[in-house]
Amino acid sequence: MRRKQYCSAKAMQFGLSLNASIIRRSYDMCRTSIEVPAEKPFHPLLYLVAQFRRPSRRLMLIHSAKTGEDVFIDYREVAGMLYELENYGALVRQDVIQPAIDLAAGEVLVTPYFNSAIADSHDVMAAYPDLGALYLDDIGLPPDIETVLANPDLAKSLQIIADGGKDAFYTGEMAQAFVDAVNNAGGIMTIEDLANYEVEIRTPVMGEYRGYKVISSPGGTHLIQILNILENFDIGAIKVNSAEYLHLFSESFKIAFADRSAYMADSDFTSDVPLEGLTSKEYRKMLFEKINLNECLCAPGIRPDAFRF
Repeated sequence: MRRKQYCSAKAMQFGLSLNASIIRRSYDMCRTSIEVPAEKPFHPLLYLVAQFRRPSRRLMLIHSAKTGEDVFIDYREVAGMLYELENYGALVRQDVIQPAIDLAAGEVLVTPYFNSAIADSHDVMAAYPDLGALYLDDIGLPPDIETVLANPDLAKSLQIIADGGKDAFYTGEMAQAFVDAVNNAGGIMTIEDLANYEVEIRTPVMGEYRGYKVISSPGGTHLIQILNILENFDIGAIKVNSAEYLHLFSESFKIAFADRSAYMADSDFTSDVPLEGLTSKEYRKMLFEKINLNECLCAPGIRPDAFRF
């Protein structure tokens, strides 16, 4: 029962994001790594509701055990999820979306997690009555835990997507409703903005840590960089949360974040980012040599030149 309630809450959050995405501010990017099994059907529903928690840019890494392909998908909302299903899935849209339709059309129990999610978005819901009417109670507060909610409009919207695919969301009646809502709220959007949207397919960055392959979005470059540094130390021999342990991790993070400030940028706008250098083992050696387990590294002396590698 607890698992069912959690899944119900996540499905309703999926609806919350669809309703709120046209008016809410952007949040930090989400990153998810999914391995597509070689033989078992890939069921994106498990990730569909989770990916819609925040109505902003989504980043997903997919590894196909069948082909060995690693792909990094940069997307927003429906287009990316349907791209993943159509290119890496084994099921049809209706089968994937139907459980979410059933949950939205039925009565969903408000769990503590779901109550907290609504409370986090309370100010936005209160500012936009049409949204608040779906998720707030009669006096404008988040619904009590163990009450029930239903969202038949969400169920209808999901069915339209199941029937018509990407075009049903980015063109036609649903897209026009988004445009009208944004403009009526003082924003600026045209039907062409939605119709012209395309999913971006990018090359992930890769590294290796103690024999394990590490795959990440370009934003995870510094994770690989940190692992490269830590690989030089016998981490297992250091007591967790000891002074030595905390010092080593803080120095490694310090170096990586200095490089993040100096080098990292959005690849949509510049190609002048030394991804290969930042993740290279040769560069790692120079960074490792800067760490002194008995002294803190001063910021001005942290960074060598990553463009050399």
